[in-house]
Amino acid sequence: MESLQSVFREHFAQYADTRALHVRELRAATAIMRCRTPELGGRVLACEHGHYARTQFNSCRHRSCPRCADAPHQR
Repeated sequence: MESLQSVFREHFAQYADTRALHVRELRAATAIMRCRTPELGGRVLACEHGHYARTQFNSCRHRSCPRCADAPHQR
């Protein structure tokens, strides 16, 4: 299953070239495309003994982003 983020990354530039989009729409699309990627930075989570480490990337926290907007609704 393809994520909304991958659909935006693949097709949004072509879509935006054919339409006059509002700044709010461009900001929302950019936030969705950058959410939880190295573009927004992140941190390394590791156990104190060095057995396990993983990178956790920052969220965009935009209200239109399905990944970020869903968490408050779940709580």
